[in-house]
Amino acid sequence: MGRLERKIKRALICSSIELLKWVLMLPFNILKWLFFSRFSNKYINSNGYIVLKDVNELEHRYKAKRILNRNLYRNEVVHHINGRKTDNSFSNLCVMDSQKHEHFHAWLSWKKQKTGKYPSIKQQKRVLEKEYSGTLLETATPYMQPSNVPVNNKHNQNQLFKELKKLRLKIANQKNIPAYKIFHDSHLQEMSKLKPTCKSTMLQIKGVGPDKLDRYGEAFISAIKEFKANLEAESA
Repeated sequence: MGRLERKIKRALICSSIELLKWVLMLPFNILKWLFFSRFSNKYINSNGYIVLKDVNELEHRYKAKRILNRNLYRNEVVHHINGRKTDNSFSNLCVMDSQKHEHFHAWLSWKKQKTGKYPSIKQQKRVLEKEYSGTLLETATPYMQPSNVPVNNKHNQNQLFKELKKLRLKIANQKNIPAYKIFHDSHLQEMSKLKPTCKSTMLQIKGVGPDKLDRYGEAFISAIKEFKANLEAESA
């Protein structure tokens, strides 16, 4: 079998696999679209991106602005690393120049044509950061308000955890919903450890998305600020 025949065979196999994946995912994608359209505070637009209804903004751009704590520049785009437009996890988003974004996609196509497959996600991230000056949101440095409170003090962390649990219970009783639907204990424990005092750092907490940030973020941020202020006053 010649080289050309092997390439054609490999291309046919890859195309068949991609088609099979699409067919298998079709029912899931239809159900996901119905859920987003009818029961969620989000929906998927005609371009396949998730839009937040409350703020009427693309979710991936909304998240990027919150992490970077600034508006995106006119020439900036938010790239989905794995190619899935609905995967807006921080580990899948990269802010970069629009022209470099086009060049990166050209590089991806060239690599796919040359090797028969796309580079690994790990390799893509390395190239995005080193060669295309992209900013990976999973490693982006968020804005942190200065504080003299020792972040890793275990006693303070436990005390704050108790205060946040009280706040969660109060909100749950007011809204007549189970406390875990606001935040799980693991989320409150991470808040107690990191002590976020702005929205961009609060979004770094696992389980805190744009929706919960808008609903409960201010209350928990205020509680954390008050707790830290009291600690600073005691240590002064």
